Amino acid sequence: MNDWFIVALGFGTVFSALVALSFVLELFKLIFVGRKKQGHVPSVAPANVIMPAAQAAGGDEGELLAVIAAAVSAASGMSPGSFRVAAVAPVGSTPAGVNVPAWGFAERIARAVNSGRRHA
Repeated sequence: MNDWFIVALGFGTVFSALVALSFVLELFKLIFVGRKKQGHVPSVAPANVIMPAAQAAGGDEGELLAVIAAAVSAASGMSPGSFRVAAVAPVGSTPAGVNVPAWGFAERIARAVNSGRRHA
């Protein structure tokens, strides 16, 4: 067999499988379109926006918590009374101002130690 024939056969197989998969997904949409809940409100994914931390001048913590609860309620579609804001920490309150998970911070420290640098 010719090598180009095998390549064309492979591409044709993959392309036809993708077309068949798109038809199956369209069929699923036609079958399950009527099964949505009547009172369901689609949730909106929150944008990855970094807001500066609000500096409470003297006891505006209740107002700050109300704003955070309203934002979480709007983003998730839940009512404000169905959850509780447990803790609020300003951005950059992590060690050395690094806004990464603990494992990421540990990886930076390990790389700094391995490279001989003193600080991450």
